Amino acid sequence: MVAPGGEARSATDFSQATSNCGACAPMEMASHNDSPPHVRSLPPKSYKFPSNHSGRSCKYAWFEKFTWLSYDYERDVVFCHLCQLAFKETGEKDVAAVEQCFIRNGFNNWKKGIEKCQRHEKSQFHCLSASRQLSREKGIRVVQLLSQHSSRQQEEARQALRAIVSSVRYLCRTGQALQGQTKDDGNLLDLLDERSQDVPALKKWLEQRDKWLSSDIQNELIEIMAHTVQRDIIKDIKCSPFYGIIADGTTDVTGNEQFTFCVRWVDGITLEVREEFLGMYNAPDSRAETLYKAVRDMILRLGLDFHNLRGHCFDGAANMAGRFTGVQKRITEAEPRSIFVHCSNHCLDLALQEVARNCGVVGDALNIVKDVSNAILESKNRKTVYSSVVLPPGNDGGEQDCSGPSTLLLPLCPTRWTVRVKSMERFVENYERVQATLKELLEVQSSLSGTSKTAMKGYEKVLKKFETLLGISLSIALFGPCEQLARILQCPVYRAAGAKEAAEVLCDRLAKLRSDASFDVLWQRTNSRARELGLKEPSVPRVSQPPRRLQFTDKPREPAALDTKSSQRKEFFAAIDRITNEIRRRFEQPGMEQLIGLERIFADAAEGRYFAADDLKDLLGVHAADFDISRLSAQLVLLPTLLRDEGPAASERILQILQGKSADLREMMDQVVRYLQLVFSVPASAASGERSFSALRRVKTFLRNRMTQRRLTHLLLLHVHKKRAAELQLDAVMREFVCRTAERTSTFGRL
Repeated sequence: MVAPGGEARSATDFSQATSNCGACAPMEMASHNDSPPHVRSLPPKSYKFPSNHSGRSCKYAWFEKFTWLSYDYERDVVFCHLCQLAFKETGEKDVAAVEQCFIRNGFNNWKKGIEKCQRHEKSQFHCLSASRQLSREKGIRVVQLLSQHSSRQQEEARQALRAIVSSVRYLCRTGQALQGQTKDDGNLLDLLDERSQDVPALKKWLEQRDKWLSSDIQNELIEIMAHTVQRDIIKDIKCSPFYGIIADGTTDVTGNEQFTFCVRWVDGITLEVREEFLGMYNAPDSRAETLYKAVRDMILRLGLDFHNLRGHCFDGAANMAGRFTGVQKRITEAEPRSIFVHCSNHCLDLALQEVARNCGVVGDALNIVKDVSNAILESKNRKTVYSSVVLPPGNDGGEQDCSGPSTLLLPLCPTRWTVRVKSMERFVENYERVQATLKELLEVQSSLSGTSKTAMKGYEKVLKKFETLLGISLSIALFGPCEQLARILQCPVYRAAGAKEAAEVLCDRLAKLRSDASFDVLWQRTNSRARELGLKEPSVPRVSQPPRRLQFTDKPREPAALDTKSSQRKEFFAAIDRITNEIRRRFEQPGMEQLIGLERIFADAAEGRYFAADDLKDLLGVHAADFDISRLSAQLVLLPTLLRDEGPAASERILQILQGKSADLREMMDQVVRYLQLVFSVPASAASGERSFSALRRVKTFLRNRMTQRRLTHLLLLHVHKKRAAELQLDAVMREFVCRTAERTSTFGRL
């Protein structure tokens, strides 16, 4: 017989094709009437078939030869399993009599068993039934094969996507560019090509047309990772009842205004002080009203409560720190409990700049170091001459060849907080080499232009003076302690009240320099060094005669004449007086005084003073609403016991002790912990904002100046928070990326 849609097949072919199908699975000792119609009933090989009246019985060999037979134990008859299934599905009534017994009644003519089975196997209805079952089985297998192939492709696509996501994360963490000059170039493609040698699925993925590496895909992956990092930070901030903000502005390489936003808080679990960068805002202008709206908008978008703001730290610019319309004034009006602190590092730097402008000995020293260092470092030829200078024999009797990298001059940047002293010390160490370099440059006629040559002559003349070396030495003595404080104030865990205390310590340290003994030590050290360098002896300054028209006497006195040492000591003492006065003036801030008052409560309570609830409420002022006053009063009584034999009762010490205590004790002292979180939430310095500017200059360069503000912020988040980015779960990033569209789900499957 010929099956519809196919070539002629024998019944044996169909039986063999269907013998292994799932519908023909054997079922031992099952009744035909009780078995489901789609299940074939096959007797066990050891089964003893009953005999009929003629002594004949069914044979087990027939079930092996005709795999479509099914046995009915109760009636001792056999059926065609395939035809029964087809009859049930199609309900055909025109079935030959020979098929009726194999479908409805059952066959038991054992004498003609093989003959009838062979005849039924060749019948049209049986062939159609077998063909239908074979087609169904093939369809199932094709679907299975397609499903397996699709699953394999999705698994390979997921492996490639994982490599892509991890590569994007690596480039973002290190601040490298992803794209190149064209879409087929760039660090991302180069990195993926290198990694494809170890990831076969990635190699196959990169060879196909759709690689999912467009700029839009890159931006989306970067956005997902950046938002995850940002949400993790916000989650940590919300565990603390209070927070402070740090904001500052700068211009990027394209001249656009960039407004950075950082948050400071005390972790609610570990009690660690944290400062984190949260984003960069492209403000349309730098007016105070615009920047205030930017601050409110960023706080709102980040999901923070503005009424939990307890501190804001800005620089001294009028638009930020203005007393009448500045951003700090607007924030204080909106939330009176937020304390403003003028950045401690900026205050110290402004004090040093004031000294440099008004004290000639300091200003001249800084200018000569800056100008000479820049003049040598800005030219490759001059640097070569400087490095190749061989100094005359020293005390060891040999030539001094100091061409190593440690002898290079350091540029002096007037706005950097911690580089002035290093630059001046390096200049003094290489004073003789600098003189030799200037001399050699002036001897070569073609090495300098007219203007540069005039400047070099002036530098050479100034460096031969004793006063120049003395001025640099005095500046190092003045700026050294100040830079140590500047370095400490940049630490994120430093509190604002501690900055005021450190400033007082610095003033005391500088006051000790204001003595004849200290100046004599500096003078003798400089004089000894000047003799080694062969500098000119210090000259007595010319005495200025006052105009006669201003002398209201007939016998005017001669003006007092000071020798060089006395004159320099006078200027040195004047510089000390000015710098100490400037530091005290700039650190006398209402916000710092308020914080010192809050911390004084801790110190008094640790010494055993009892604070009644009403007294404590008056001392806290606007912050009284932040606490349960009665409980805080009771818990302050426990401070002496908590600090027993633990040293002075400073806020940092109390915080360190509570960090080492159990969670139960912290819960018992919850109001004290809350008090510490308030005190330490107020920033002392805007150093975190300055560090974000450094990251901005690394990410947005001259060659990468066309990126959008959205991409820039996301890249900065991943670059600044390298550790958090490294801890991102790639599966979660991939899951969020894939679930956004149905096409991605079809390509990568469900994660």
